[in-house]
Amino acid sequence: MAKTFAFTIMINSFMKIQEIYDIIVESKVGRFSGAGIIFFDGKRVLLLKKNNNRWVFPGGKHIQGETPLQTAKRETKEEVGRCPGEIVSELKFEIDDRTFHSFISKINKTFDVEVSDEHKDYTWIDYKKIRDLKLHKNILFTIKRVIKKLTELDVDK
Repeated sequence: MAKTFAFTIMINSFMKIQEIYDIIVESKVGRFSGAGIIFFDGKRVLLLKKNNNRWVFPGGKHIQGETPLQTAKRETKEEVGRCPGEIVSELKFEIDDRTFHSFISKINKTFDVEVSDEHKDYTWIDYKKIRDLKLHKNILFTIKRVIKKLTELDVDK
């Protein structure tokens, strides 16, 4: 009887530890979930039009084992067909319960985009006019900081 009782306590303790572990692992707070690249020629940025008619920067969900920059480059190549320029800045956003990284890539000139099937169009727009477009909710959440950073990098301030 004593062995059975001790075994039951051990099992219950293990289950509590497993529960705590699961809560920590499954916790979404601050979890890196995605990354993207904002291409900037000193005045204009690249935006992609999703099938729901909302505009976004190239980027997407992370795959386990990737760094934020690896995710941003992979997703950008998938969505745009290439990933030119030099990374000059990084912004980190907490959106809901996730962390998203945006890298600003300085380019010398705009380029043609091979739009993936996730999008139906693209545009190069003056970064000061981004708010005039119908933006994805996550972009709306971050746009103030993005515009502030782009203003710092603006060639003509």
